[in-house]
Amino acid sequence: MFTKSIKSNRQRILEILNKRTNLTVEQQRALTRQTAGYQGEQQFYKLLKERISHQPIALYNLHLKINGSECQIDCLLIFQNEVILFEVKNYEGNFLIEEEKWYTIAEQEIRNPVHQLHRTELLVSQLLNKNNFPLKVTSLLIFINPNFHLYNTPLETPAVFYPQLNRYMEQLKNTPSRLNESHHRLEKLLTSSHITNSNFESIPKYEYSSLKKGVICANCNGWMSEHGNKSMRCLLCSTIEPFEKSLMRNVKEFHTLFPDKKMTVPQIFDWTNHVISKYRIRSILKKHSTWIDAGKGSHYVLEK
Repeated sequence: MFTKSIKSNRQRILEILNKRTNLTVEQQRALTRQTAGYQGEQQFYKLLKERISHQPIALYNLHLKINGSECQIDCLLIFQNEVILFEVKNYEGNFLIEEEKWYTIAEQEIRNPVHQLHRTELLVSQLLNKNNFPLKVTSLLIFINPNFHLYNTPLETPAVFYPQLNRYMEQLKNTPSRLNESHHRLEKLLTSSHITNSNFESIPKYEYSSLKKGVICANCNGWMSEHGNKSMRCLLCSTIEPFEKSLMRNVKEFHTLFPDKKMTVPQIFDWTNHVISKYRIRSILKKHSTWIDAGKGSHYVLEK
């Protein structure tokens, strides 16, 4: 879960809702921000994988609650003598700093990411000290987009800009990373401290009855229908794929939106708008899920 950059639960939910209902303007903006952020995190993840050959312990997308306060960490690297926290920003365009306040070039104020970074660094330092891990904690903003410029940047700003990334990767490559049992105990502490319900992920409200039902194409988000005895075909882009693949993708989306709803054949039959037979749904669910026999409450549980 923590070994690579993944989409946040909020982003996954917004992406699914965008296919089945009309998002508000604010939700569309949130989805755009989430998508851009994820793309930036993916770029940084790939850069680390390609350039850091000695492999420190790398953890991604951590949400921690420390001393009653929450913090979110895009990437955390555990080296021999230090822990480095990264906040990845995929900002595009011109920004400026005036008296510690950050603005877009259109003079719209945005949250100062340095303040949040310092707060996260302090909390993680407290966690390490409390658990007797004598490692230095540092933190950096990573500006991954080549089309970003920040005017009036103070020299002490803890940031690496796109033109500096190659040189910074060389610096990381030469950072001592001889790890022992203590480093792996710290890894377990951090991953076990991860919280799934975070205030950083405000989930929009939605109801099952208001969502469009059917099987959605992975290629273009069009609606799919039966195509012969083994496949489904998109009515919009003509993509053809096996029943099993189409169904399970849409079943997983149902589970993402409604994790507390019991997954039954009639429920999935309704979710797919009756375009796949109950017999076929049952046979596919039996293959990919575990049957929980609980009388009238019997249902399937997806395999992890």
